[in-house]
Amino acid sequence: MKLKVTVFILLFFLHLTYVNAQNQQVIDSLQNELKIANDTTEINLLNKIAGLYINNYPDSTFKYANIAIQEAKKINFEKGLAFSYKALGGFYFNKGKYDLAEKNYIKALKIHENNTNSNEIARILIRLSSIRIIENNNETAILLLNKARDLGNDEIKSSCNYSVAVIYHYIENYEKSLQYIFLSLEYYMQTGDSIQMANCYNVIGSNYSRVNNDSLALINFNHALEIHKENSKIDYAYILGNIGVIYSNSNNNLQAIKVYLQAVKILLKIEDIHSLANIYINLGNSYRDLNNFIKAEDIYNKARDIFIELNDSSNLALYYNKMGILYNKNNSINKSIKYLNKSIEIADIYENTYVLRNNYYELFNIYQSQNNNTLALEYHLKYVNIKDSIFSLEKEKSIDNLRISYETEKNKQTIDFLKIEHKLNTSTIKQQKRTEILLIIILIIIIVFSIILLYVYLQKNKAHRRLVLKDKEVILAENKLGISIKNEEKLIESHEKSNPNNIKLAEQILELIEKEQIYTKNNLTIHELADMLNTNQKYVSQTINVVFNKNFSNFINEYRVKKACSLFASTESQKYTIFAIAQKVGFKSHSSFISAFKKNTGVTPTFYIKNVLE
Repeated sequence: MKLKVTVFILLFFLHLTYVNAQNQQVIDSLQNELKIANDTTEINLLNKIAGLYINNYPDSTFKYANIAIQEAKKINFEKGLAFSYKALGGFYFNKGKYDLAEKNYIKALKIHENNTNSNEIARILIRLSSIRIIENNNETAILLLNKARDLGNDEIKSSCNYSVAVIYHYIENYEKSLQYIFLSLEYYMQTGDSIQMANCYNVIGSNYSRVNNDSLALINFNHALEIHKENSKIDYAYILGNIGVIYSNSNNNLQAIKVYLQAVKILLKIEDIHSLANIYINLGNSYRDLNNFIKAEDIYNKARDIFIELNDSSNLALYYNKMGILYNKNNSINKSIKYLNKSIEIADIYENTYVLRNNYYELFNIYQSQNNNTLALEYHLKYVNIKDSIFSLEKEKSIDNLRISYETEKNKQTIDFLKIEHKLNTSTIKQQKRTEILLIIILIIIIVFSIILLYVYLQKNKAHRRLVLKDKEVILAENKLGISIKNEEKLIESHEKSNPNNIKLAEQILELIEKEQIYTKNNLTIHELADMLNTNQKYVSQTINVVFNKNFSNFINEYRVKKACSLFASTESQKYTIFAIAQKVGFKSHSSFISAFKKNTGVTPTFYIKNVLE
């Protein structure tokens, strides 16, 4: 479920600031103290009450904050005045009046800067960053959060890391998002803050979901779900939605629908209609993928009605996009194009690049299927202008063929025109013209093939870079978990298929390989491994072949290459040569290392080092 990042982050900000907002007993107690308080104590109490009212009774926040401002001005109590402005900023923020919110936050900021209150300066910078996020100014938001992290205590640092991670997730930089969210999770694990741990698990799961690592995504979503089950219905519903997306991506739409309906039930009960609209969109997607077009359209229309009720014009673009995809799948091509163009019109106004990109890609597919190469190429170019292409190799070949077809048609028209002209000239001129045409054709062919070769080279280079970054992400995850994810998955799969004795021996092999790291011995043989396991080498060889689908040499080299990748990803590796690293992980020769490395990663060690450290 791709919720607006603003909703995701801002809920977190409010939680940090007003953690006891529901505690009416605390408010009653403070109001009793207020009756006998005076001077600075009275102002501090007014500000606390204003803060506690922010979520449920924002008008009371406005009332108490303004009283506090008047009293603070009377006695020139700057610290109290700053907290009053901050509370008032929170009131305007919740009302959607971001200019007034910013104005009051800046007033509070100036007072705290004069008094060098670094923690409060950091907290206000976080609130200003949330306004920048709403304005879609993510770069400035990250700068503000980084500045807040430098100024604040450990708790503030962790909240900044969390927020930066969410922004990077939203702009699809999943590697950096994981980097920051793991820092935040580490702090909350140390402090035992289970609610914030659950929020971190949710972000981690969302990142793994985006890079199609569904197994790790589900592990983290389930961690978050277990915590929120007893604490927060709204967060529980959000995570159910995320899990539903995992099932949808794996084409298990019946299970996805079951999970989405659980979330719908919760959101209807707590009347969170904005989140409900997002769930309806995903629920409609699952019905569409099951070819239940009538039900899908009905669900999409429920989302549309909510967007209209909320005056959320930006998300109407998402509704029209989903309807366009639905009609395309239902072979109503004219209706599909109509809805997709309507979506583009709205998304363009609100600069919703995510929806724009999806529309362009859908129109590209429609026109390509109609062999309308001109319009197909036009929409593909619009698509890649928003974001670098993330097509599979098959799609890349399709684009290459489309480009060639387009250029060929164009050149054919030119050649036909020249042939007509030749027929009107003398035989001498004809011969001359034929020579010129041949040169033109050769030149065009050279240019076209040069463009194609350059395009293929650039795409291949991009694919290799993405491969290196994804490999780095897997290494980070494996280092954190202390296991080889790929071999663990194969071991789990083999439990249902293989002999139990093979599974037991495979587990013993993994124990030696992963924990003892015996693969770093450059003279390790299968006979030596069998001796360590008190068995014979034939049985060891058979087990590795059956469970991991590899021979002994490839199995050991995979771990050596993985260890080398981990070392290359560290800045420490710059002190060593490539061959020194190769020897360190167990290879005897430079050539055998190069061969094994390229076989396991698809790139050379030099290319890997250059890109993994960027």
